[in-house]
Parts: sequence; C-alpha cells; structure tokens
Amino acid sequence: MGTKSRILIASICLLAATSAQASVIKINNIVANWSDAVLTNGAAATVSSIGHEPGETKVVWGAGSAQSNYTFYSPASGQFNTEQAFIIGKFTQANKFVSGNDLDKAYLNFNVNLSVDGAASESKTFSYLFDRTTGASGSALVEIFNQPSPNFFTLGGNAYTLVLNGVSGYNTPASTSVSIGSQQSKGYYLSASFTQLPTSVPEPSSWILMLFGLSVVVLRKRSLRKIK
Repeated sequence: MGTKSRILIASICLLAATSAQASVIKINNIVANWSDAVLTNGAAATVSSIGHEPGETKVVWGAGSAQSNYTFYSPASGQFNTEQAFIIGKFTQANKFVSGNDLDKAYLNFNVNLSVDGAASESKTFSYLFDRTTGASGSALVEIFNQPSPNFFTLGGNAYTLVLNGVSGYNTPASTSVSIGSQQSKGYYLSASFTQLPTSVPEPSSWILMLFGLSVVVLRKRSLRKIK
C-alpha cells in the first residue's frame, strides 16, 4: 500500500473518530418562570416568583387556606454532552381539594445562558406545557409536553433543542406523566437532555461512507495498474 493510500485511510479514521464525539454544552445560568397559567373556567391563576429558594417560581390556585400550587427551582449549571440526561431542577406540587376552579394548564419557561463547544455564550428560551386533569376524588394527573419551534437554537452550524425527559424520584426512570392523590404534596426531580436536531446537511457518517468508497476505487485502480 502506497503512502497516499495510507494517508487517505488515516484521514477517514480521523473523521470517524471526530464525528463520534458529542458536542459539549455548558449551562452558565438558568432563570425559570411559570406563565399562561389557566384555570378550568378560563381565568388566570396566580403566578409568583416568591419562594423558599432564590429563583423559585410558583403557580397558586384555590381559595383561602386550601390552596394548591406548583413550584419549580433550578440550581442546574455545568457541562453536559448531547443526549446526556441531567437533573435540571426540582418540581413540586401540593394538591389540595380546592373550592372553585382547579388549574387546567401552565407553561414552565427556561431562559438558559449557554455555549456549545466553547463558542460565545447565548441566552435561549424554552417552554414546556404542564397539562392537568383533575378526578372526581380530587386526585390529579399532570402530563408534560415538549413544545415545538421555537424550542431550538443553532450554534456552530448545528441545531439543538432542550428536551424534558420527565419527572423522576430517587433511582426511578423519568416519566412525562405523574399522578397525585388529594391532600398530598410531592416533589420530583425534572430530567432533561440536549439533543441535536437532524439537518439537510449530510451527516458525518455519510461523508465517511463516501470517502471510504472513493478510497476503495482508488486502491482498486492502482492494483490493476500494477497487474498490467
């Protein structure tokens, strides 16, 4: 095998190793807030940024002392690979048997200051729907929905999105739905991950296959020349 052939095959191996590396996303800061909280009668629920922890955000509904609420607190920061699940914060719900109208839905929003692979930091906003269904006994089912555009950002020529995998307890898998009984309060970890979105640009694996095919053709031609 000639020197040029070795260089070509080495280049292909290097490209394969590079394409296998996940992008590293650094979270510098997260500011969370609830918005568009709506009761079952269409009225707005109370949204508050006053909580037990700095940066905690809360939705409250119900009359008098029998009030239910959602709270969220996010201390998340650090570096994460794409597709790597991490705890973005803690979601807590207090489910009281309230008089009047119950909560129908609310949106949890993250304003995230981040950078990808050492690029300049940017602030991006992501929103997620928390849909609530209340049973006759006062129990409730909460379902979490990842929202489509504009929940993505582009850095370094690649598009990424922040996906909520769901809520989980200690050593339990994440779920996008959770139920709670009447007169109960529960706290959950909220799991998330960064996912690179597909683009119209050929994937690195496609380039690797094309280069490999080209190298086979070149080597075949050279071997035929030597035989002649």
